[in-house]
Amino acid sequence: APLRALAPSITAADLPLSFWRDGALTLQAMGEWMTLTAESGHEHRHVSFLRRQLRASERIRTLPWRHLPLRTLDERVVGREISFFREWIARPDPEDPYWTARRHGERVAAFDGPVQISTRWHDLFLAGALDDYQRLVAAGRSPRLRIGPGGHGDFRSAIGELRDDLAFLEHVLRDAPHPWPTRVRVYITGAKRWRDLPAWPPSSLRERWRLATDGQLLPGDTGPAPRGAVGQFRYDPLDPTPSVGGAQILSAPVADNRALEARDDVLVYTTPALERDLELIGPVTLRLGVATTAARAQLFVRVCEVDGRGRSRNVCDGVTTFRGDASAQPVTITLGPLGHRFRAGRRLRLQVSGGAFPRLARNPGRDVALDIATERELVAADYTLTATETTPCALELPVFDEP
Repeated sequence: APLRALAPSITAADLPLSFWRDGALTLQAMGEWMTLTAESGHEHRHVSFLRRQLRASERIRTLPWRHLPLRTLDERVVGREISFFREWIARPDPEDPYWTARRHGERVAAFDGPVQISTRWHDLFLAGALDDYQRLVAAGRSPRLRIGPGGHGDFRSAIGELRDDLAFLEHVLRDAPHPWPTRVRVYITGAKRWRDLPAWPPSSLRERWRLATDGQLLPGDTGPAPRGAVGQFRYDPLDPTPSVGGAQILSAPVADNRALEARDDVLVYTTPALERDLELIGPVTLRLGVATTAARAQLFVRVCEVDGRGRSRNVCDGVTTFRGDASAQPVTITLGPLGHRFRAGRRLRLQVSGGAFPRLARNPGRDVALDIATERELVAADYTLTATETTPCALELPVFDEP
C-alpha cells in the first residue's frame, strides 16, 4: 500500500548531522548514543528498554570524557571499535561527500502526503526537525508542527506526543477532526501553556539588549551604546568550562547554572528585574565583536532565567566555531529557538564562554583545519568581547507579537 502520512517524532531526516553544531562536536550525546547502541545489542535483547536506559545512564556518569585522541574513545567506552562513531566525529563539514550521500531531507520534501512533525525544546534533534519542516513549507506542502517541553529522553512528553500523533493519523485516515485549530502548536515554558500559531517561526518584534561592561544587559534604547571591551576571559581546555544541562540523549536538560556562572571563564550579563512578562518565541541572535589568541576559536552562549531566589535556569543556547584573530571581528551566534515566558520580576541572563564540556568536545584552539578526532594537543586562549560603532555587542530577542 502507498505511504499516506508521516508523523516523525523527536528525530530528523539528516539525523547524524545533529551531532555537530556549527563545528562543535556534541561529545556527550555521542557517548550516550554509543552506550545505548551497545546496550541494545544482541546480547542484551532480553533486557527491557527502560532497564537498558538506566544501565546506560549509570555508565555515562563515569565515561572517560578527557580521553585523547577522541577517535579511540569507543574502545574505552564499549571495549571495541564503533564504525559509525569514528566516521561521524571525523567529518565536521556538512558538505562532506560522506554526509551528502546519506541525507534524506530532500526525500522528506518530496513527500506530498500529510506530515506532522513532533519535537521538543531541549531535544538534540530540534534543529534538524525544524529544517525538515521548513523544507516541506518551501516545497509548497502544509505540514503540521508540534514543539513540546522536555529533552530527548523525557517520557512524560512522549505521552502527549503519542496522543497528538494518533489524533493526526485518525484525522488523515478516518476524517476525524484534528484537535489543533492551526498547523503549529508550541508549548510555552515559564507559562505552562500551549500556543497555536499559523506558522513557524511566528511574527515577532526584534528587541535589542546591549552588553555593558558592568555585567548588565540593558535595553538598546537606554543611554549611549558602550564602546571598547565589554568583557574578557581565558578558556583553558585542560580546565574546561563544564556543561550544565542542555540538549542530550539521556541527561536532564534544565539545571541551576549558578555554580557555572561563578567561574572566571564564564561572562555573565543580566537584565534588571523585568517590569512586565516577556514572551519569546523563535531563534535568538547574539552579535559580538571578538578578539582572540585562538587560531580555532569557539564560543558557547546561553540564555537563562533568574528567579527571585537567584536560581539561574537555562532556557536555550548556541555555539559557533570560527577562525580567530587578534583584532576584533564581527561574530554572529544563533541560539535556540525557544518558546518561553519570562515572568515580571524575574531577570534574563546571558552567558558567554569558550565551551561546555563534556556536552561539547574541548576546542583544541590551534588550527581551524585540524581534525579533532585525532588531535592530542590542546591550547589555552584569551577572548575579548569588544563593542564598536559598527558591531555593538547586543542580544536580539524574538518578542512574540500576539495578534
